[in-house]
Amino acid sequence: MKTSLADLLNGVAAPAEFNDNRFFLASYNMRGPFDKSPNEFYGDRLPKIVQMIKKYDMDIIGTQELVPETRDALLAQLPGYTFVGVPREDGKAVGEGCFIIYKTERFDAVDSDSFWLSETPDVPGSRSWDSWCTRVCTMLRFKDKQTGKEFVHVNTHLDHHSEEARIKGIQLIVAEIKRRYKEPVPMILTGDFNTYIGTPTHDAASALLTDSFTSSETPHVGPFRTFTNWIWEEKENLEEGSRIDFIFVSDEVKVKEIVTCNDTFEGNTYSSDHHPVVSALVI
Repeated sequence: MKTSLADLLNGVAAPAEFNDNRFFLASYNMRGPFDKSPNEFYGDRLPKIVQMIKKYDMDIIGTQELVPETRDALLAQLPGYTFVGVPREDGKAVGEGCFIIYKTERFDAVDSDSFWLSETPDVPGSRSWDSWCTRVCTMLRFKDKQTGKEFVHVNTHLDHHSEEARIKGIQLIVAEIKRRYKEPVPMILTGDFNTYIGTPTHDAASALLTDSFTSSETPHVGPFRTFTNWIWEEKENLEEGSRIDFIFVSDEVKVKEIVTCNDTFEGNTYSSDHHPVVSALVI
């Protein structure tokens, strides 16, 4: 039995309940361990991230900016979760990964793979198109133990510097989806795109899948902005700013709700410089 994401966000004492096999999937840039100042240091933020995951009962999380050390510290506080994915620099132990974290009680991993967003996608650590960073993509085919249905989750983090790298990167992801899955399969794409709606990158993803903001059966709840750069937002400014974190779905995936979780902690601080986007999905 799942509850309402919107009610959880708004602090409703008795959230509505549903029994339609929905699961909660998130795109969550957790900010790497780069900051040393109070409220931004990863060690101080880790309890906040754990609290967010538990509050919204996230079943599957497409993460960005986790390195192996911070990934392991997170999973140590989340019994019942595991992950797939590889670090981007060498495919083994070094660098950020686009790890997919999920509940083992609900889901089985049928198969998974990672590839690099470059002209040589099978070469660990490769990059192209004036990309500032090495970029990687994780694909995981799930089986839902509750329903027996299978679906594919693709998770990535596009380059923040090069528009060409963003466009070519998402085009490569779309091409890989088409190449690997010639038969129709429910598909979900999550990621920090580092760009906005109406750009060539967003358009390339939209040519294959649907932005869940537009396909949700109920209106989006929460701020429009997903990237905050740590700046606390006044409630009246929730529709301003940048939406760069996305959940795309194929037609077989029904979006029941989608929320942007702008929970604050002591001192109006956040768990990350990005708000997680969480959707209630039914296959």
